[in-house]
Amino acid sequence: MPIGNFWLSAWNSDPIMVDRKGEPEALMVAEPFVSLTGAIQPEVLQDLSKGPEDGMLDRFVLSFPDPVTPGWRDAEITEAAERRYAEFYKQLRGRHLGRDEFGEPLPQRLVFASDAKAVLIEAVDMHAEETARPGFPSSLAGVYGKLEAYIGRLSLLLAMARSIEENAAERIEAVDVVAAMALIGYFKRMARRVYKVIRDANRLDGLAEDLALLLQGQGGHWRGEPSELYSQLPSQHKPERVNEFGRMLRAAVKRQPRLTLEDHHERVVKEYGTVSTRRLIRLDLLSGS
Repeated sequence: MPIGNFWLSAWNSDPIMVDRKGEPEALMVAEPFVSLTGAIQPEVLQDLSKGPEDGMLDRFVLSFPDPVTPGWRDAEITEAAERRYAEFYKQLRGRHLGRDEFGEPLPQRLVFASDAKAVLIEAVDMHAEETARPGFPSSLAGVYGKLEAYIGRLSLLLAMARSIEENAAERIEAVDVVAAMALIGYFKRMARRVYKVIRDANRLDGLAEDLALLLQGQGGHWRGEPSELYSQLPSQHKPERVNEFGRMLRAAVKRQPRLTLEDHHERVVKEYGTVSTRRLIRLDLLSGS
């Protein structure tokens, strides 16, 4: 299995089979689970825009905190907090899965309390509505799609943590879903910061999102000459010369599914009855509904 496909499958916990030549039997992992963590310098974030668009980056939950001002600090983790975390992980490691008839670990299902499921449905619907709003950045569509899956995953993790802390039944309560959505909100803000840096490395993506923002402020529609749009559009991603704008504009619209571009021709009667034709364009921002 290609290495990229392995990680994409592992994220979904899809069964993974490795059949090597010379081995008597294929190796199969029925429910893979891999946890990865790492760091990257902000200065090299733009290099991520050069990688394959296979959705791998969208699967990471990101943190991009503000830089810390150098200097002495007395703040530190207290011994009480360290002991509490150590005890928590000790209790968590003490919980074991059952076994199936082959002696393999048997995953245990955790159910949602009736009110928790209602909160989950509302959370998922609100998340989907956000992605359908006019002007939603296309560069975030993939990561927002994966964050929807993390709503359930984080609810599960928080439910397990709470059950240990409170010595309660292993069940997902409404409070767990609410806490999960607070974390999702944080990861959304961080994703916007990270993907802005990556998006800005691609001028077409940046121009497409700047166009969407302009249209959002004008009721979703714009009509006029390309040179007029060039002068009205506040964007660091547009070309330096207006005669290069038309080609770049069309390429950028293709990268934003909610943008449409149409050409129009208008007859103009000049002095002494002469008639000419001028080219107009119409841009529309679809609602996404």
